[in-house]
Amino acid sequence: MVNFKVEGERGLLWRKLGTLLRRHGYTTEAVRNVLEVREPAEAVLADVGRYSLFYMGALKRSESPVAVIARLFLFCGHVPAVDLDRTDPELAALLWRLGLVEQVAGDEPLVRATVALVELRSNYFISDKLFENAPGGFTVHDGSSGCMPPHASSVELLSGLKKPAAARSFLDVGCGSGCQSVVFASDYECVAGFDVDERAVEFAQVNAAINGLSGRYEVSSWESFRADRLYDHIVFNSPDPSVAFDFIGRGLEGMLSRAGHAQVWLNCEVGAEDQSLEHVLLRSIENPERFDMESQENANSPFSVGADFIRSRKFPEHTLLVSHPGERASYMRDLVERGVREIVSVILTIRLRHHPRSD
Repeated sequence: MVNFKVEGERGLLWRKLGTLLRRHGYTTEAVRNVLEVREPAEAVLADVGRYSLFYMGALKRSESPVAVIARLFLFCGHVPAVDLDRTDPELAALLWRLGLVEQVAGDEPLVRATVALVELRSNYFISDKLFENAPGGFTVHDGSSGCMPPHASSVELLSGLKKPAAARSFLDVGCGSGCQSVVFASDYECVAGFDVDERAVEFAQVNAAINGLSGRYEVSSWESFRADRLYDHIVFNSPDPSVAFDFIGRGLEGMLSRAGHAQVWLNCEVGAEDQSLEHVLLRSIENPERFDMESQENANSPFSVGADFIRSRKFPEHTLLVSHPGERASYMRDLVERGVREIVSVILTIRLRHHPRSD
């Protein structure tokens, strides 16, 4: 059982974990090199379940410590306990002490990870596991109540983040595992985040500790969050476009500084009546005239489906919008019947509009 406390000695242990993982060279790029795949390291994180399913054997054939760590924490497999001896004894002991590994019930020689532990841009993140790649089969966990590891939309948003001029404060809305704030906001004076899920907040606090970030995270929704200041940079990896539009229209103005900007990732449908993403934004966001909005669309996103694909009744090969190939036909049929022209993946950069003062 993982103890999520970060105060006192426990916080030092989490920080030590990050140090030892770096000493071992555990990075997604190092795993990619072991696998000898052509795709970039971040593509492995974006579709980690598929890589686990097809490349676990390649990791088993490697005797490197990185391969052992990745089998446990990235590919979420069951590993012979003796294989932990390939890692530094100090790291192995710390993994047990922090509750990050456990014996497989009924099969003493095997161990498994209790969490996922991945590297992204020189930072480490623990979270709930999305799946279990056990000898008896591959099991996908219900992700509705868990905290996801950094994944495709996390990477997509990170790639588009830009720091406002002279920004000093950062707010991670719906922080999840803390990915955006931990990776991007290490040089901000004030870093905060919130999430409605208590477990996500616990993970975010631990991940900040692992990576040496002084962030403050709390359990809250945007409706109940009490900002003690206006934030210069607000970031939201939204779970649903309606949630994103609601937050922008009803919550953002009371949190964002006049000189700052917010960046919100979302994917949304553009219908025949809308004609463009701009029309969707204007009809979906309450009082949109308060904001200046720039949109950065990503046509190559696994969360987008271009108009040409819908006209041809096909999904892009790399799509993550459909979890099982057998569901593609019915989903596409539904899109066509509802008159959806395209599905857009976009980062919105939003600033408060400055209205001239009236005398």
